[in-house]
Amino acid sequence: MLTSKQRAKLKSIASTTDTILQIGKGVLGEQLITQVTDALKARELIKLHVLESAPQAAKELAETLATATKSEVVQIIGKRIVLYKRNEQKPVITFSVNPEKEVKKDPKKNLKKIFRKSLKKGTAKPYTSTNTA
Repeated sequence: MLTSKQRAKLKSIASTTDTILQIGKGVLGEQLITQVTDALKARELIKLHVLESAPQAAKELAETLATATKSEVVQIIGKRIVLYKRNEQKPVITFSVNPEKEVKKDPKKNLKKIFRKSLKKGTAKPYTSTNTA
């Protein structure tokens, strides 16, 4: 199961990749499933195009292909399908180690630390008002 951050990264990668397979009027057969499986093994992320003559809608075809190839549907946009399956032997796409535990640093805290260090060194002066009326 993909997290939302992983899915977002895969969508950004897929936006620049070309469509490598087309699904037309033929039924989902073993040959198409084999082609998709081989492409997923080599690339991990593939984009498919469903032609107008296809017997099913793109959403139905995506679910069927994902189940048959044991992959995950990243997104479906109109007639385009993006599938992902991690290659355990030779991963092509890597994610951060623990995306849930990524902590965003507070920039104000960082500035306070820098200011304190510069005060200790004597290079920074505390703020004083220049308005004397």
